[in-house]
Amino acid sequence: MDIVFEFLLELILEGSIEASQNKNMPKWIRYPLVVLTLLFFISVLFLLLLLGFIVLKKNKYVSFFLFLLFSVFLISFVLKIRKFCKKKKLQRN
Repeated sequence: MDIVFEFLLELILEGSIEASQNKNMPKWIRYPLVVLTLLFFISVLFLLLLLGFIVLKKNKYVSFFLFLLFSVFLISFVLKIRKFCKKKKLQRN
């Protein structure tokens, strides 16, 4: 079951990321794919944050690790978005 779930999730995410970068696809398909992909990654980030707050009273070390993981993912997410936006801006000019 785990392998099937991983395969489906990878297929959907990889497919939506690749399709959103394809210029031959219509914009009305690409833009919702970008939004859905961003919402997925943002929800995973805030799930880590919520889990960190829930576990805070029970185990401080696990909570600290979850907050650290959240901050690393958030920083890498923001840097990736900035890099993507700069690349798009350079392509327009």
